[in-house]
Amino acid sequence: MTVHNYSLNRGDILRTQLHMLSRNRVLIGFIVIASTFTALLDLRQPGMAAHPLAAKVLFVIFFDIVFIAITGVVGLIPLGLMIVMRKHRGVLGEHTLEVTDAGLVERTDVNETIHRWQGFSQAGKDAPVSLFVCHRYQHSPGADAFVFVRAGS
Repeated sequence: MTVHNYSLNRGDILRTQLHMLSRNRVLIGFIVIASTFTALLDLRQPGMAAHPLAAKVLFVIFFDIVFIAITGVVGLIPLGLMIVMRKHRGVLGEHTLEVTDAGLVERTDVNETIHRWQGFSQAGKDAPVSLFVCHRYQHSPGADAFVFVRAGS
């Protein structure tokens, strides 16, 4: 029987959310397409149409970077408020993962959950800590602890 203890804090939740946002290809693609489309609409203005092609390309690239930065900052505001204001009972604090014959048992001061082995789609080794993925949840190693992440269902 293997037991692993770890602790989660609000910074871990923020890092996890930022990681998930940075890996969301659909959202990133939508932001790039929307900003490029908006920049191209600006290029149709008579003042911009007179500029050389190189200036127009630089304008679109600069506009995309600024648009992505503004969208990121605006998206961080509700994310930060959510992390600060919610209690996150059962997520924040001390966790214990225990590998048993019945499955992977996760204990906190609020609850105890068993992830049965039949529900696991993947179990692999990611040194120095094992990585366990089942249909709804993912336990993956963080900088100093496991980070609890909801996986796609």
